[in-house]
Amino acid sequence: MNLLYHTYKIIKQENIENVIVTHVLPCGTVAYLLKKILKIDYFVSLHGLDISNAAKTAKKRKLAKKLLRGAKAIIVN
Repeated sequence: MNLLYHTYKIIKQENIENVIVTHVLPCGTVAYLLKKILKIDYFVSLHGLDISNAAKTAKKRKLAKKLLRGAKAIIVN
């Protein structure tokens, strides 16, 4: 909740139109919620560990899929 609050505040103050997150969990969750609240797009940058960590439990897999589907684009290295 702390990350959500501070990110929301910065987006509003700086008039930010897009957000790039470098971790699908938990940062992608914040970006997804901000998309719903502020109607802004988000992009997700994925690394190998993001996929392995998201695949550890069924709940995380389901959440990661939802977050990735909501992203404007997915960037992988």
